[in-house]
Amino acid sequence: MRAPRPRPRPPRRRAGFTFVELLVVMVVIGLLAMMAMLRVRDTRGRAYDAALLANLREMRVAEELYVQEHDAYTADVAMLDFAPARGAVVAITEASAAGWAATIAHPGARLHHCALFVGRATPPEPATTEGEIACR
Repeated sequence: MRAPRPRPRPPRRRAGFTFVELLVVMVVIGLLAMMAMLRVRDTRGRAYDAALLANLREMRVAEELYVQEHDAYTADVAMLDFAPARGAVVAITEASAAGWAATIAHPGARLHHCALFVGRATPPEPATTEGEIACR
């Protein structure tokens, strides 16, 4: 008579995750993080854009206050009661009794730069209409 065959053992269950499962989870987390970072960067760019537009509006008011006291516009930003946003580059390209023109840019903005002119000043690129802020 033959010896009885040993009964096969049921497969042992291991606790934990497989390498593939962990890899899939890591890829999903990486994709979600990348999407969140893109949103943050876009939001930051829009905030810089808004700061550029607000700075030019503030500069327009400051120049009008200056001309009321001195009968001419100034090309010196330091003479104005105006503080540009941190990192913004402001340039008053022309200023006289007849008008003024300025540009502003920020390296973090989505807009490359914005411009404004008032009176008979030479319009800086991309401004084309007096008193209206134009951005490119």
